[in-house]
Amino acid sequence: MPVLHCPRCQRANPAEASFCHYDGSELRVAPGSPYRGAELGREFVFPSGRRCKTYDELVRGCSAEWGAARRMLQQGGLRQFLAGIGRMDLALAADSHANQADLDVALDQFLARLPTREPTGPKLELNPRRVNAGKLKPGESRQFTLTISNTGSRLLHGTLQVEGEDWLSFGPNVPRSIPIKTGKQQQQSIHIDTFGLVAGQKYAANLKVDTNGGVFEVPVQVEVVAVPFPHAPLEGATTARELAYKMRDVPKQAVPLLETGEVERWFTLNGWRYPVQGPPASGIAAVQQFFEGMGVSKPPPLTVSDESVLMICRAGQTVSGRVTLKTSARKWVFGRVESDVPWLVPLESDVAGAQQALIQFQAASEGLPVGQRQTGRLTITANGGQKFRVLVHFEVRPRPVRLGSNLMNGLAVGALAGFTIRFLGSLPDLYTRELSQFGAWLTYAPPTELRDYVRLMTLATAWIGIPVGGLLLLRRGGLRDLPAGLITGGISGLIVAATLACIFPAGDRLLQPLLPLRLPGLAIVGWTLAAMFLLGAASLLGSYGSRLVALVSTPFAAFAGALGLRRVERFLRGE
Repeated sequence: MPVLHCPRCQRANPAEASFCHYDGSELRVAPGSPYRGAELGREFVFPSGRRCKTYDELVRGCSAEWGAARRMLQQGGLRQFLAGIGRMDLALAADSHANQADLDVALDQFLARLPTREPTGPKLELNPRRVNAGKLKPGESRQFTLTISNTGSRLLHGTLQVEGEDWLSFGPNVPRSIPIKTGKQQQQSIHIDTFGLVAGQKYAANLKVDTNGGVFEVPVQVEVVAVPFPHAPLEGATTARELAYKMRDVPKQAVPLLETGEVERWFTLNGWRYPVQGPPASGIAAVQQFFEGMGVSKPPPLTVSDESVLMICRAGQTVSGRVTLKTSARKWVFGRVESDVPWLVPLESDVAGAQQALIQFQAASEGLPVGQRQTGRLTITANGGQKFRVLVHFEVRPRPVRLGSNLMNGLAVGALAGFTIRFLGSLPDLYTRELSQFGAWLTYAPPTELRDYVRLMTLATAWIGIPVGGLLLLRRGGLRDLPAGLITGGISGLIVAATLACIFPAGDRLLQPLLPLRLPGLAIVGWTLAAMFLLGAASLLGSYGSRLVALVSTPFAAFAGALGLRRVERFLRGE
């Protein structure tokens, strides 16, 4: 079968064809005549006045006046012109592309079908082709602009996407892949954010530009440098090891920086893992703890003085024990102490010391069954993560019933309580009674013959609550709480004073039969004897009575201990 070859693309077409089925060029050209298939039948004129005689000029005109060309495609101007010059194939193509949703892509596809003499199409160019953001500190950001240019014709379209880490993006809340669509030039802002990056490292990522005019990659690099340590005497350190070497020269001055968390915050700011896990040790031990975590110093070998401890006490008592964590090396020892049972309590959860650390603990028998042995465990986490476990065996034995000793303790505490209460109360009582009755406060004579006793007694003692309440809240909250303390103390003092003003006369009347003789001081003696009888009887009533005696004896035992009377203190405590 005879065929015709296209003089432009050299492809075979049927013998009866007038135009190339592939590029639309004219097939029947006289031998030796110039190729004129790229010429339009008549001039095409843009609304701006631009004129085109060939398909090549039409493509360049549409690329230069893209908006006007897009409107003519949509409104049918191109279809009418092409139909008028006899190119119904191109007119039908223009009509089909005018119905597409994206007119930019539709116009580009239509221009690609025109039988131009010169190759047409977009050509991608980028500026810059490589980005080095330099040195940034953690938390700093930098921005640059990527210019995407079309040095060819028609429409350049495709995608721009980030390949790599999250520190490279197109901005907050912007997808990592964005479309490209331009006839000439399109600019895109690129953001570099070092938040969360580890200092002392270099990072690299790529921007991939995939278009119909070519595919390129733009490498992006950034170096994250450390924020120098800002506090003296370790200021200027830019690496963790440099900080450790500075700290080795001034260990005592570095202790507050470790205890307050300044060093840990600096590590976090630079994206480094802090080498100390858990709460920091105190004193020089904090420096030793930091050195061990950094690997600058090896943890010393440790031993514990006792791996098992037996503690015995009477019901209701609390006993203390101790073990020692020590090493033969000339280094600081530190540790954290934890208990697995509620009755076993370490006095300090964090211990430290030079070459040894004393671990003190208490075992309370309150709520534990009598006669049964309990077992608890103290877990000690020390230098370099070394762990030790101390078993504590605790046995609660019944309290012996010692009637004589308990009775004597109750009588003595009762005598002190009764004498103290009535003697201190007699001082304002003296002010209350009339001068004609001077001395009557030392007897059992009730003040029934005195006028306004309760009122005068209350006024004489209520003011004491004002300074007491003010001082208590002043120590707790400062000057801001002083007015509230004065008001609260005054109200409390008024209530207590009015209560005592009613109790003293009634108590004196009730105690009168005990000592009928009207002698000076019998009121105080009567209150003393009554309190002796009450607390002495309470001491014989078992554990509840013993607790009452112990509660009343607490201030007197503390006063005896302050005076250095240790034997008296132990007697009052019932030991």
